[in-house]
Amino acid sequence: LAMFFTARIGGGESERRCYCCRKHRCDGSTEQGDCPFKRVVDGVAMDEVEHNSYTYISEAPGPYGPWSEPVKVASGDCNMSPIIFEDGSLLALERHWALHVSYGSHLSMIVATDWRDPKTYTKIGGGLSAKGERTKQKRRSEAFPAQGSAGVEDPFLYRDSQGVVHAIFHHMWGSGSWNRWWSRTTGGHAYLRVDEDNKSAGGEAGDFPSEAHRLASLGEWVYTGVSWGNETAVTPDERRFKVEYEDGSTEHMTRLERPHLVFSEAWLHDGDPSHIAFSAQSGRGYGSTVESSLSLEWFDDKSHTVIFPLKV
Repeated sequence: LAMFFTARIGGGESERRCYCCRKHRCDGSTEQGDCPFKRVVDGVAMDEVEHNSYTYISEAPGPYGPWSEPVKVASGDCNMSPIIFEDGSLLALERHWALHVSYGSHLSMIVATDWRDPKTYTKIGGGLSAKGERTKQKRRSEAFPAQGSAGVEDPFLYRDSQGVVHAIFHHMWGSGSWNRWWSRTTGGHAYLRVDEDNKSAGGEAGDFPSEAHRLASLGEWVYTGVSWGNETAVTPDERRFKVEYEDGSTEHMTRLERPHLVFSEAWLHDGDPSHIAFSAQSGRGYGSTVESSLSLEWFDDKSHTVIFPLKV
C-alpha cells in the first residue's frame, strides 16, 4: 500500500507553519498570505501553499501500518494519485500552478521506472524517447491546454478491465470560472489514447525501460468532458451539488473535490470501479474563505467524505 501526500517536513518552525485563521474566521483552507515562508519561483517570491510544500511517499502492508519514513519525490502540492504497474514503474499526472501562463491549475505527466526511488521520477516536457530520455523543452507540456486558466486538479488515475488508462478530476473551467472557480462542484474525465504504431517515439514496445514510459511515449490524453455537476453554473446557489441519501434526506455540497474510485481490489487502481468518493463541504457558506468571512451566520460549514455507488 502506497500513500502519496503533501507536506513540508523539516526546516525551521517559521518555514513549516501556515496560518488558516484570520479575523472572524478559521476555516482550515490556505490562501495567499497564509504561509510566511517565501520561496522564489521563476524569479517571483511566492507564499502560496503549493510553493511551500513537497510531495512525499510512504508505504505500508495495510492501512494501519506500520508506515515507512516519508520520501520526497517532487516539489509542490502535486495532487498525485498514480498507477503503479506490475514492473514497479509509475505513471502520474501532477498539478502545478503555472506562473508563465494564466494563473490556475495545470497538469503534466510524471513517470518513474521505480516508484520507490525518487531519482527515477521524470517530469515530462515535450515527450519521452524510447530510452526514457526527456526531450529538450523549457516548460512542462500540459496534458490539457484547452482547459483554460482555471484548469483541472486532483487527478486520479486508473486502468480499466481492458487495460485502458483513465483519469478523473475536479473540473474548474467553465462559465463563471472567473469567480471562485476552485469551489465548483464539477468533475471531468479523460483517457490515454495509445498509438502502438507511433514511430516518432523511436522504438518498439520492448525498447522502453518500463510500462509507464511506453504509455507516456505512445499515448495522448483525450479529455472527454464534464462527468458530474453543472458546468454552466454561475451563481453560488447553482453550483451546489445535491446529494440524495438512502434514507431519503438530501444535502447540498458547496465543494466536491479529490475524487477517488473504489475497486473490488481495494488497494489497486485497476479494473472497473464500483464506487466514487469525494472530499466534500456542506453548509450555508459558498465554499470559499472570502464569502464565509462576510457573515458569522455562514460559520456552519463542515468537511467530510461522501461515497456514491456507480451504476456500471
